[in-house]
Amino acid sequence: MDGTFSLYYDAVDGSRYLLGSWTLLLSAQGTSPVLSFSFPENNIELHRYILVFRGRMGMEADAVAGYIHGAGWKEDWDVGLYDNHNWIYSETDIVGQNPNNGMTINNMSSGKLVKENIRYVGEDWARVNENYIGVADEVINGTYYLEGYAIPYDFTDRFPLQVTSDTRLSLKIDAMSINESIAAQSCTKIDSSTGIYKWIDVPTGAYQGISFYFRFGDGSIRTIVFTTPGNESLLHPTQIIPIGENYSINLDELLVPWGGITEPAYLDGINIIQKMWDVCNPSQVEHRQRMEVDYIRVENR
Repeated sequence: MDGTFSLYYDAVDGSRYLLGSWTLLLSAQGTSPVLSFSFPENNIELHRYILVFRGRMGMEADAVAGYIHGAGWKEDWDVGLYDNHNWIYSETDIVGQNPNNGMTINNMSSGKLVKENIRYVGEDWARVNENYIGVADEVINGTYYLEGYAIPYDFTDRFPLQVTSDTRLSLKIDAMSINESIAAQSCTKIDSSTGIYKWIDVPTGAYQGISFYFRFGDGSIRTIVFTTPGNESLLHPTQIIPIGENYSINLDELLVPWGGITEPAYLDGINIIQKMWDVCNPSQVEHRQRMEVDYIRVENR
């Protein structure tokens, strides 16, 4: 290779900037000396850079090639609940999301996110524990809104993330359980807070998993939930993954069974959720959902 290597980055203002340019002659299997550049403070994605080569490559006199380094997104929970990304958590940030019928736990242990959704004995109304990051429903005077809840900080991070058929989703769930399963429910009951009859008809009493929200160029949307056996939602397409193992799948492979990808495609958000639905009669046991998540990664290649 004999030509010019140019390094760029995409800034938060939507522009692409040149970081450095070097003219090099590299033999087959050869390497360049160490090249330095100034670290940009306004990179739209941390450690994401675009390297462009133009020059002679083999027998081609005016070849052009490009490579994107570090494109993607990851959460390892190796620092704190909010240190890597501005997640929003049930009850801590989404205040009043649940009635006073249980307990919500979100913390870190040994570099993992640990979640528990607990509904007390004698309770019958739904309960949820979720943490979300992604596109907001709306932003008004600097306040971000999700499902009617006002959040005083920007939880959109770098979403929506553009994805392609070559994008890989990688994750590791180390634990996912409920102490006692909850059967499907079908009944009519009075909501004690409003006095209005409520129809309950759910195919499963509880579910939990990691939801990925996709949006495609034809205007369609798709939610895919990664979960483990016995924790399926039955409301969205589900990808069953093994407990305690590194799991990775190509986006095209993941979405083909549900219509594939129409580009441009975007990942609008991620939601790690535990949900117990309403039940027809007060619970005779304290139900406890538990989940431990090691990491989530979105790798654009």
